[in-house]
Amino acid sequence: MVSERCKLPLKVATALSLAIVGALWLGWDKPYWAGFAVVVMSVTETTGHSLRKGRHRLVGTLIGVISAFLFVGLFAQEPFIFLLTFTSFAACCVYLMANPRTGYIWTMTLIVCTLIIVMGHFSAELTFTVAVLRLQETILGIVCFTLVFSLLWPASSRKVLHSTLLSFFVAQQRNIEKTVAGLEGRGERGQGLGFGDGLKFLIRLEDLLPAAIVDSYHISSEAKTWQLFLAQSREWALLCGHLSEASELLEPAMVNSEQQEIQALLIRISCRFASAEAALCGTVTNDNPIPEVITLRDKAIYDPQHHSALLQLEQVLNALDLLSCNMLKTLCAALTLDTLETLEMAVISNPHSQFAGLDLEQLCQALRAWVIIWICIGLWLFVPWTGGSTVALMGVILGSAIVSMPFCDVKMVFRNMVGWSCVILLQYVFLMPLFSEVWQLAAFYFLNCFAIWYWFSKPQQVLSRMLGTQLLIVMTMGAIKLQPVYDFQGALLQLFLMSVVVLIVYFVNYTLFSSLPERVFLRHIKWLYYLFAWQLRRLNFKDKKEHWFSRCIGLIFLGQSPLRSVMLMEQAIARIDWSRYPEVDREQVTGIISRLYALTLRLISLHDGYVGWEPKSIPPQVATLLADIVTSLSDVIECTGDIESLQLHEDKLDQLQVHLQQCVKNVNSDSVLLLSLNTEQVLYLFRILAAIKLIIRDIKRLDKQVSSAKFSELEYNYFSL
Repeated sequence: MVSERCKLPLKVATALSLAIVGALWLGWDKPYWAGFAVVVMSVTETTGHSLRKGRHRLVGTLIGVISAFLFVGLFAQEPFIFLLTFTSFAACCVYLMANPRTGYIWTMTLIVCTLIIVMGHFSAELTFTVAVLRLQETILGIVCFTLVFSLLWPASSRKVLHSTLLSFFVAQQRNIEKTVAGLEGRGERGQGLGFGDGLKFLIRLEDLLPAAIVDSYHISSEAKTWQLFLAQSREWALLCGHLSEASELLEPAMVNSEQQEIQALLIRISCRFASAEAALCGTVTNDNPIPEVITLRDKAIYDPQHHSALLQLEQVLNALDLLSCNMLKTLCAALTLDTLETLEMAVISNPHSQFAGLDLEQLCQALRAWVIIWICIGLWLFVPWTGGSTVALMGVILGSAIVSMPFCDVKMVFRNMVGWSCVILLQYVFLMPLFSEVWQLAAFYFLNCFAIWYWFSKPQQVLSRMLGTQLLIVMTMGAIKLQPVYDFQGALLQLFLMSVVVLIVYFVNYTLFSSLPERVFLRHIKWLYYLFAWQLRRLNFKDKKEHWFSRCIGLIFLGQSPLRSVMLMEQAIARIDWSRYPEVDREQVTGIISRLYALTLRLISLHDGYVGWEPKSIPPQVATLLADIVTSLSDVIECTGDIESLQLHEDKLDQLQVHLQQCVKNVNSDSVLLLSLNTEQVLYLFRILAAIKLIIRDIKRLDKQVSSAKFSELEYNYFSL
């Protein structure tokens, strides 16, 4: 009986040996390219991820071949123009590598294009030969990997997707219990259904679903239904955030145990999630209660703040009730269970999808890669040493790979590279020259690959596995040619050149827009102020037309969602060695991250309220007042001005809420607002006012937290000293 720890090493070692031996049997000159394809595809979670990565590798190879032909055909006689266009193309590829869906395509595009250009020596015939060979080797590696991983203990993406969904529904049932306790005042407010958990599940689902569609017939045959479930999951994450937002506006006494409607609604949602859990376990169930609309607005006292909060809570709870019912129907339809009526297919668009703009961190990565490539090209052109073109080649490959990895420890990469190289070179010198049969070569790669993947089997050791296996192929590539060459000096030269490139990457990566987690955290906390200010300005309550040039510049450089920066900051604080900064309170920094998440959610809520609003039917006095408040708020955020000046705007918002409360209660029947607005518009206006007040409150809290935190200590690190 094979243990679980041995299964993956056996599959990788078998596929690698088969790819190398297959390439030699076919008479191809560079079998290590097929081995690289196997190694890269193996560092994935499931078979679906691997097959999807193989598809992307093939597409990237084709694009890289075409790009190399264009560069050689158009700029072979113009060295400066060629270098300028190629380095710009490389920077664009590095920028696109951060895309979680298509990033690997651009990684392969850059690597293949560089390999063909460098190894083709600008010769049309040689360039074509190298391109065809690269394409053949890639296809062979994909075929060998698919054959082995499909026959030996296949890891289905469908099972992982189902287990992820199961854990999500179980966790949501626990969160619903916490939500009920929080609304009744029996638990800590803000606990329960929240934006963070839904967002993490959404990111996980967006990763698993495309992989499951690739390797599972059951998932691919219901792909449209699963896409509908994904869209509903996005809406669920936002509604959970709005629920926590509404609960913060309420006093615990406002929602007590006597209000049975809220409890009954949350129990209905919990029952549906229990049914979803049973459906994922294969149990047939019909427990999907019909949604019932609840009304809370009549229970509000004559406090406009409470009235606004209850209106928002009522709207969010009713939306959650209906959405959970539809999610269960969609899930059962996706699982092809006929016990529930099939949900009619409808296209749900993401209301928050918009032009994302340029990502700041990806721009920094592209700039660092551009500088690294130019330095390596300069060494190739102006330093007279052996293998100069290899420096340029490794500069592109290693530079783009290390720069595109967030918070990569270059020193650890260098230590791993030197350690693995020493172990492999000893075998290359004393063992491999004794081989006289192909099976001996296959056994060498099988045993070494198995040992690497067996001893470094933990998820956090994936970089060691990758480096060890790739260096195993790189350092011994002379022995797997059609005519074996055992050149120890060439292997040492290759190790020296790689060390030079890693040294260049180290200095550029930690000096030019440093990728140290401390620097990333500080950079994005400053950048977020501009992003928040832009998100407020783009609402444009006055419906005033901006100049097209300033609008385009804003969309390009400030159009990205603040959520991306907040998530990156959260990753950065997890990588910081806080023992080196004893004066900085990590819990305080974590509180700032939570506040930034909340502020991002407030902006989404404000945007939702504004989208549902009909500005043309709103009295111009109200539109002008809101525009002035939002403009002042954006100026304070961007210029870090006087936070206390926002108190005046809070007083104006309170007055407007009181006026709206009187209109709803028919106290002021002659009001211009009552004549201009219908009930639905009043609800949307209440939501806008509540969101603006919460934003002002969070800005004040955030300013105090940032001011008290000693972030200046993070600016001093070992590298800058």
